[in-house]
Amino acid sequence: MQNKELQKDDINHALQVLKAGGIVVIPTDTDWCFACDATNTHAVEKFVSIIGKNEYNILLLDNVSRLTAYLEEFPDIVWDLFDLSEKPLTLILGDAKNISPAVLSDKGTVGFQITNENFSKNLCSRFRNPLMISSLNKSPKLQNYTIEQIHEDVLAKAEYVVKSQQGRIVGGQKSSVISIGKGNVFRIICE
Repeated sequence: MQNKELQKDDINHALQVLKAGGIVVIPTDTDWCFACDATNTHAVEKFVSIIGKNEYNILLLDNVSRLTAYLEEFPDIVWDLFDLSEKPLTLILGDAKNISPAVLSDKGTVGFQITNENFSKNLCSRFRNPLMISSLNKSPKLQNYTIEQIHEDVLAKAEYVVKSQQGRIVGGQKSSVISIGKGNVFRIICE
C-alpha cells in the first residue's frame, strides 16, 4: 500500500511540474526518459536546450485513440501497426496538430509512441497532453539499468525525478521505428 501512495504522490508532483512547463524524469516501456509537455513551446524549447536536437522527436501517449487529436489526417494503417506490434513502436508521422511547432523535425514530422508501462501510462492518462520524451541513457553499453546508474548531473537537469520507481530496472527493450508518408507509404527505420 505504501508504494501505491508514493506512486500517487509521484504522479501528482510530476503533473504539477509538467503543467508549470517543467521537465520530469519518468520510466517508459523502453528507457528512463526526460519528459515535458509537448503542447507548451517554452517547455519544449527548454527540453531541446537540455537534450539537443534529434532527427525526430517522440511524443508519448497512453492510448492510440488519442492520436486523432494530434494528427490532421489519421492513416488507417496506424491502428493496425499499433495493434499488431508485439514490442514498443514509434510511428513517425507528418501533419501534426495541437502540439508546439518546436516539436516538429526539420521535415515537419514527429514520432508517436503508445506506452504500456504502468507509471507513464497513468501519468499520460491524467495529464491529457502528449509528453515529449528522450532517453537519459546516451551510452550503448548501459542496458537494463536503474535510475541510480545515471549520473546526478544528468538528473539535475530535470525539475523532478520520480521516486516510486527508483531501484526498478528499465531499458533493454528497443522501439521499432516506422515512418509513414503520404498514401500510407511506410519505411522501416529500426526493427
